Amino acid sequence: MDLRQVSRIMVEFAPRDVHARSLRTFLLHVSDDGKRESNPNCRIQTTIADRVATPGLQVTYKDGKSLNMVTSSMTAEEILREFRRHARALQEDEDAKSA
Repeated sequence: MDLRQVSRIMVEFAPRDVHARSLRTFLLHVSDDGKRESNPNCRIQTTIADRVATPGLQVTYKDGKSLNMVTSSMTAEEILREFRRHARALQEDEDAKSA
């Protein structure tokens, strides 16, 4: 997984909320230095608040499309799968154009 097709990632959660565990795991995945190097222009914004109603994720892709998710009932794998779905389609289109 890399961030080449992603412009911005915004996460919001309460640190003590047990429902935010999967989102925190996702954040660790995308914050890894190797992944960050795949797109240094990708902005990752984290909002940590004591009182967040539900943990959430907003992703903006290079083509301007957005993915908004309430992640409280999702596993980290489910979040990653949804995150990758559109990025993979964009990468395949880009690869086809350059071939």
